[in-house]
Amino acid sequence: MRIEIAGLARTRPEVIRRELWHRAGRPVDLARLGDDRDYLLDLGLFAQVLHRVRRDPATDRPVLVLTVAERPTFLALPTVDWDPENRFSYGVLASEDNLHGRGEALRLQGRIGGIRELSLGYGRRWTFDRRLGFSSSAYWIREKKTTEEIRETRRGLSCVLSPRRGRGSGIALNPGWERAESEPLQEADSARGRESDDHRWLGATVFDDTRHYRIRATHGRYVGLGLTRHGGPLGGDTDFWRGSVDLLGVVPTGGESGLTIATRLLWSEGTVPRYLRLNLGGTSTLRGYAHGEFGGDSRWIGWVEQVVPLLPRRTLRFERIGRTIDLTVDGAAFVDVGTVWDDDELQRGEAAVQVGGGLGLRILLPFVQVLRLELSTDGEEVRVDGAGGIRL
Repeated sequence: MRIEIAGLARTRPEVIRRELWHRAGRPVDLARLGDDRDYLLDLGLFAQVLHRVRRDPATDRPVLVLTVAERPTFLALPTVDWDPENRFSYGVLASEDNLHGRGEALRLQGRIGGIRELSLGYGRRWTFDRRLGFSSSAYWIREKKTTEEIRETRRGLSCVLSPRRGRGSGIALNPGWERAESEPLQEADSARGRESDDHRWLGATVFDDTRHYRIRATHGRYVGLGLTRHGGPLGGDTDFWRGSVDLLGVVPTGGESGLTIATRLLWSEGTVPRYLRLNLGGTSTLRGYAHGEFGGDSRWIGWVEQVVPLLPRRTLRFERIGRTIDLTVDGAAFVDVGTVWDDDELQRGEAAVQVGGGLGLRILLPFVQVLRLELSTDGEEVRVDGAGGIRL
């Protein structure tokens, strides 16, 4: 078998070839063709991936022909952000998701207003022709945490090194350092004073992910087990452990629909400083509640979400730049549950479980991969929220 790739204007062929199960010399496996397509779409670089098999008249051997439509991957624009704690923030964002056509990502963001931020990040999936993912970020950020009644400033460096076995199994190592400063929001609490910590950590997560196209999964599972050491023998001013368990399964419900059932647990052992306490509420944890409405040292959340297609993929081709803009709209119905607690409150039955739910749209488009627009409620109030990316 031979592989031919058509439609590339910028992306290097090896970015595609290294993700394929099919290789030159292997027989064509019709059952795996769809998997290869989904893995390529999961890169976020292509609006469309088509495949067909033809016969080479000269050798009478099969030829796998892949035809791709590249998305635009460079973005530079002003931004406006809003959240209930910090109100409006204004800034600029510049990102490139396909640096030099190698599938590497570079991102620069700055904000002023309720949140002040300057950050620079870089990431890649492959290193030295191996499935060795690497990402790093340098940041300075200042914001309010009303749950803890503090204003915090953090500046630091963080990176992730993730060797993989196959496409979806591996380990992620996460070392980092930051200087964290906090001060009370209320003058009445000024006696608590300003705190400054040297925060160092080292985390490791073992994971197995069988979803092929994560932002529109119709089957598969994710399992992740992690443990992070904060301070202690690493030095600095903190000293505690934090463990994590992530479980997610997607049940096919016909066509391009899927039912996601998931749970996430974070528990802490030791003294957790205020700026590292966990919050509950908002689009990433408990929809239907205000962002950070509840706080604690440990947290559990779970959710069930049904996604169904509303509008099929639409594409618009820009021949002059050789890029394709694509748009897909799905609908979602969801129910969230969650709780946070300190010390042994859970064992004493003092950790109240909160429930929320609602309806939403999942808009698949370049740059953000998936935009989530949601109408949710806690049974008393209705909230409208938006966020980018998948929850897990």
